[in-house]
Amino acid sequence: MKFIHTGDLHLGSKMGTRLTPDKAATRKAELRYTFRRIADYASQNGCAAVLLCGDVFDENEPMLDDKNYFYHVVRTHPDVVFAYLKGNHDTGDRFSEEAPENLLTFGSEWRYYEFGDVRVYGMELPEKGKRAAAASLTTDPAFVNIVMLHGQIGSSADSIVIQDYASKGIDYMALGHVHSYSGGPIDMWGEYAYCGTPEGRGFDETGAKGFVLIETDRPGARVATRFVPFAQRTIHEIHVNISETVSKENAADVCEEAVAGVPDKDLMRIVIEGATPFDTDGLETTLENSLSGRFFALSVKNLSTEEPDYEGFLNEISLRGEFARKLEADPDLSDADRKRIAALGFKALSGNLREDIKVR
Repeated sequence: MKFIHTGDLHLGSKMGTRLTPDKAATRKAELRYTFRRIADYASQNGCAAVLLCGDVFDENEPMLDDKNYFYHVVRTHPDVVFAYLKGNHDTGDRFSEEAPENLLTFGSEWRYYEFGDVRVYGMELPEKGKRAAAASLTTDPAFVNIVMLHGQIGSSADSIVIQDYASKGIDYMALGHVHSYSGGPIDMWGEYAYCGTPEGRGFDETGAKGFVLIETDRPGARVATRFVPFAQRTIHEIHVNISETVSKENAADVCEEAVAGVPDKDLMRIVIEGATPFDTDGLETTLENSLSGRFFALSVKNLSTEEPDYEGFLNEISLRGEFARKLEADPDLSDADRKRIAALGFKALSGNLREDIKVR
């Protein structure tokens, strides 16, 4: 028997972080469509149920349009059961009387549903005191036991403490809340996993996104799982060290080469790092202009620092040379201080000191 473990869809999310209104609207539509694609996959691959582990909606009171879309997808896949456990974003939603028959829900006490020899348990955890829920869970060893929860793993009273679920006969714990796929053992018998969000929504949600496919009839194992990448677009973050470059133009070329293999349809964040002898102010704008249209969306973060070779100006007859000689002669300055002060001083002498620094 097969199940899909997903969650954290955040239907209705505004998607407005560093995206134009048009592209934000496109991503909202793609996020919706990915939910439909997951439902299609479940139907086409004979999955008994889609386990929705919280935060299906982005708001406690979702927009009617988002709610109707969710109902429509569930209703048009009658051969698949959708088990919906609310998270911390969608606690205020109330299902209408027209909710599809193949939509199962949970509450503030443990509840389970049977699928042949599989039982799926779930409990919507309170905001405070989540840890206490483990004590009241009882499973039946005659069944394959899957547990659905939404929350953060930790060691406090307000978190999900994995050790509390050891020796409870759990084969698989399907978790929601964390937006990247991860997992580990519960005990010698069972395992847990966060499915992650099926689509990255912002530049902080990088990497492969998808769902977990659970199979309970594999030879030699009660439960076998695998992560299935399924997102329409991937958000990439590439760190580029420009310490070995010799000019701002050379640094821009190195950054462009670093992202050459990334698919055009994806979202890209370039993080520029390293120390250079030249001023890198405006490098992010240069890259945003040169790579405009190359990706669905682009963000450039310049964390590089300027460390000019002030020693090269010690013999120069100029204000810059005099400034370098004074730095060299000051016994109270460390090498790091000299480089930092030199960077600011040379910018000031050339008239390129940024206004925000001048004000200080």
